[in-house]
Parts: sequence; C-alpha cells; structure tokens
Amino acid sequence: MADALFSVVFDILIQRVHQAIAVAVDHDEISNLNLHVGFDSSHRKNTALHIAARVGNKKMVEALLSEGTPASLLTENSKHETPLHIAARSGHVHVVKFLIDWATQSTDVEAGGIQQVLRMRNMEGNTPLHEAVRNGHHSTVLVLVEANDSDLLVSLNNAGESPLFMAVDVRASEIVKTILPNSNPYSLLHRSSDGQTILHRAILRADLKTMKIIIQHMPELVNEKDSCGRSPLHYAAASGALALVDHLLQLKPSNGSFLDNNLATPAHMAAENGHLNVLKLFVKRCRYWVELLNNHHQNILHVAAQNGHLKVVRYIQNMFMVNDLLNETDEDGNTPLHLAAAKLHSSIVSTLVQTGNMDTTAINKKGETVLDIARKFQLVSPSNEGNEGTDGNQAQATPNKTGCAGDEKIEAKKQRTIEILKAASAKQAKKLEGILEQEDLIIESIRDKRRKEMAGTLIRHSPFPGGIQSEGPHQGMAVLTRKAAFKAFIVTDTVAMTTSMTAAVILFTSSWNDEKNKWNLHFIALQLLWMSLASMGLAFLTGLFTVLSHSMELAIMLKGGMEEPPFLGITKLARSLVLGSIRIRMFDVFERVLQEVSYVPQLNGNCISLVMLDQSGCTFKAEN
Repeated sequence: MADALFSVVFDILIQRVHQAIAVAVDHDEISNLNLHVGFDSSHRKNTALHIAARVGNKKMVEALLSEGTPASLLTENSKHETPLHIAARSGHVHVVKFLIDWATQSTDVEAGGIQQVLRMRNMEGNTPLHEAVRNGHHSTVLVLVEANDSDLLVSLNNAGESPLFMAVDVRASEIVKTILPNSNPYSLLHRSSDGQTILHRAILRADLKTMKIIIQHMPELVNEKDSCGRSPLHYAAASGALALVDHLLQLKPSNGSFLDNNLATPAHMAAENGHLNVLKLFVKRCRYWVELLNNHHQNILHVAAQNGHLKVVRYIQNMFMVNDLLNETDEDGNTPLHLAAAKLHSSIVSTLVQTGNMDTTAINKKGETVLDIARKFQLVSPSNEGNEGTDGNQAQATPNKTGCAGDEKIEAKKQRTIEILKAASAKQAKKLEGILEQEDLIIESIRDKRRKEMAGTLIRHSPFPGGIQSEGPHQGMAVLTRKAAFKAFIVTDTVAMTTSMTAAVILFTSSWNDEKNKWNLHFIALQLLWMSLASMGLAFLTGLFTVLSHSMELAIMLKGGMEEPPFLGITKLARSLVLGSIRIRMFDVFERVLQEVSYVPQLNGNCISLVMLDQSGCTFKAEN
C-alpha cells in the first residue's frame, strides 16, 4: 500500500512542480522525496507534507495527512518550520485553513492541540502568523486570527517583534486593521527594544493610512515617547512627512511631548534633517518652538548650519532678522557661523555673512574666531582616527574614498570658506571704523536730545509767572481780574482806543461833506481826541499801578502826582470842552475811579497802613 501511494504522490509532484512551481521546488528535494511523513529525505529535511504545503496542493496535503498521523503537522525541517509555516509564508489560504481545521479536529496533537500547531516557532522565532504578516497575505492572516488564539497575537519573535509590529513595518494597513480589534489592549502598549510604539513605527514608514488607523484605535499613543524621549511628532518632523506632521498637530499633543531627552523640539528635528516645509508649518502653528534651545544651548539655526541645510538657513535668516538669534552662542560659545565654518559649509558661510548681521569677529570659549576654526580644519587619516588626545571640537573630516580627488575638493572648500570669511571680516572692520568716526556726532546728538527733553520737563512742571491762570477751574482767565485797578485799566484803555478810532474815521469822511458840516465834524473829532488822550493817560497810570501796587515808593509817587492840580485839571478841561455840544458824563466815572484807586500812606510806627477811600467816605485798613 505504501509503495503504491508513493508512486502516485511522486507522479503528482513531478507533474505539478514542473508545470506550476518549477522554480519553487528544487530537484534535490523531489528526487529524494520519500512518502513516509517524518522521514528526512534531503539536507533541508523537508517531508512530502512540507513540499505539498509549499506547492499549495490541498488534495496532496489531505492525502498525506490521511495516510500519516496528526503529529505530522508538528514535523520540522532544518529551519524548524512546520508545514503550516510554509503554507502561511506562501499565502495558500486554503491549505492553511485545512491544516487548522485538521489540527482542531485532532484533539491530541502531541497533547498540545491546535494551540501548539499555531504557536510553533522557526529559527527566527516566527510563528505562522508572523510569516503570513511579513509576506503581506491578508486573507491568510485573517484565517489565523480567526483561530482565536490571543497569545498568538502577542507572541514575539527573536527580534522582539509582534505580528502587529511586523504588519506596521511592512506597511500592511489592512492587516493592522484586522489585528488591532482582536488584540488585548495591554498588548498594544508593547514597545520595541528602543522604546518605540506601533505609532512610532508607522510614522517611521511614513504610512499615513496606518497611522490614522492606530490613532483612531488608541489616541493616547500620540503623547507616548521612546527611550530617547521623542514623541511621534518628533519622528514625523525628522522624516519630513508634511501630511503626518499636519495630522498630529491637529490632534493637539500635550505640552510635555514636544521636548525629548536632549530638550530638542520637533522644530530642531526638522531643521537638522533639512525639511523646510515642515519647519514652515511649525513657524505657522507653534512659533515659540523655533526659539527654544536644546541641551547644548543651540537654536534651530545652529542645527541647520551645522548639518549643511542651505535652504533652511536662508529661510531662518530671512524670517528672523534678529541679531540675538543669528549671533546666539551655544554652550561652547559657538555661533551658527562657527558651526558652519567647522564643517566647511562654504555656501552657508557665504549666506550668513552677506546680510551683514553676523558677527564674524565673535570668539568662542576656546578663544577662536570663525576664521580660526576654518583654518584649523584638517583631514583625519584612517591611521589617526583612533588616536587619543584629539580635540573633539576641532574641525575634522575623514578622507574621501575617491582618494586625492576627494582631498583636493575638501581643500578647495576650505580655501573658499577662508576667503569668504576674510572678505567679511575686512568689510566689517571698515564698517566699524566708519561707526567710530561718527561716534562723537552720535553722542552729541544724544546729549542735545536729552537737554531738550530736560528743558521741556522743566517747562511743563515749573511754575512761571504769567498774565493768565495756568491751572484750576479758571484756567485761561486773567490773573488780576478781581482788582479794581485792573478793571479801571480795561475801561480806560477801551475808551481811548474807541474814541481815537472814531475821531480818525470822522476826519477821513469829513472831506466828503460841505463846508458847514465839515466844521461840525471837525469839532466833534477834536472832542473825541481830547477824550482819547485823557483815557490813554488814565489807562497808563492804572495799568502801572496794577502790576506794581505792592511797591510803597510807587504808591507815594502816584498819590502825590494825582493830588497835583495839573493832573486833575486835565479831566476838568476835557469835561468843559464837551459840555457845550456833546453831553458825555463819562468823566464823572473817571474821577470816581481815580478816587477809588487813590491810596494815602500813613506811617504808624513800624506798621504801614493803607487807607482806601470809597465814594461814601468809609475807610478800610489793610495791614501790610
């Protein structure tokens, strides 16, 4: 019976292998094929069942299992692979399903049952599910997951990868979507050896679809960090995947997730890797990130200049034209220009110095200028790479594999960098000389400005005498409004101006009248002129008395002058002239005003009393 079955299987294998899978099955295995399951027939130790599983011939598998024993499912080849491993790796879903059903029906498969068949591991520690996932066979994975073995989903291979991690690595989003709902929630928090979650891995593969599936199922992974303290947003920024970064920012990750163990932000990662579009997005959404420093006290310009990303450097330079950012020093005292010169990034050095805002004379903590660092640059020969005592901050480069040609190219970059820095230093020195020449003018201008400011302050805050009120409810009103002498001055001055202007108008218009009217007008004008003269004299005296009333000498002089007959006679003469044709009693008012403002000094020992007379003859004493 065995010999007859051997002949049938051998004929089928020859036909199927050479017709359908000639490449997959090697002739050594076929020629050494032995029908007896479990019998090692080649150096690969594949049995007929292994080969049938690889071919995907369900009838052959069924025939072999029917002839053999249930334990044949656990038979391993030289790589510790069972027939289920091979069928799963090849994606023969009908064979996989048949093997699982066969194992399920066989209640005792070496006392392990179906779980033992599903959990068998090969040399790499992979289960059949690992093999199906790695090769992207979604339908096969679905069959294995439906076997309802929860431990199978969390089993790790020798590399520490679960089937879910492996699915993310191969960008098999549909497989991820199948495994996630069937996994234990705690198993989803599993991390790789470097602390990465499945979300970190999805972002490393720039797989937006898988990333969205993971976040939808476990949104808390957005804020999880790896062993270096880097969040998924750090990974997205480093990869330059703008769509991933934008999606993560929309989820508003926590503030504690944007700094890694080196205090680097996602903006640092974008600048370090030269991803300009990602950096622009950070400037738009999280502008304060771009001004933060890492643990080396480096801003994003330091990082971009050190790594030679010209477009990023230009963008930062144009976006942030601030000397504090452009000339900021790190923990070693190096500016971005120092770091660019240390790596001989001549294009970046040229770009930085062209704006004129970079300080080419800046000195780091070792006392080196940018030019000193460029001059120190030297190639490191392979024999000297491991020598002790080498300055870790000294600019160095490993010789190019192309030999002398590469060395000459580096030397040319060095010379170009030095020439750029020399020209920039000379230009800056000339500019500094011009500034020093104008220093005296600038200082004098500043002093003049301060003097003007001080004068303005004094004027605003110092009380100066004036004719009007400068403060209080009566601001703008005359200071002497309440004094009788000032009132008399206003009246007499107004009368003097009015009468003189009226007389002038009459004299001007009299020439247009006949002889009789002309003499009448001249007479009226003459009377007005006398009134104007008298009023002007009174206005002068009352105004003088108003501003100098506190002077005793002036009071005595005014009293003596006003008691003289000539003075009072002027008023009487003007009054007699107007009695004839014009009845004006204004001069009565003038006399009364003159009497009201008359002061009689009386000496009473050391006290001087001023007696003011009013119309009724009453006296008022005021002690001075």
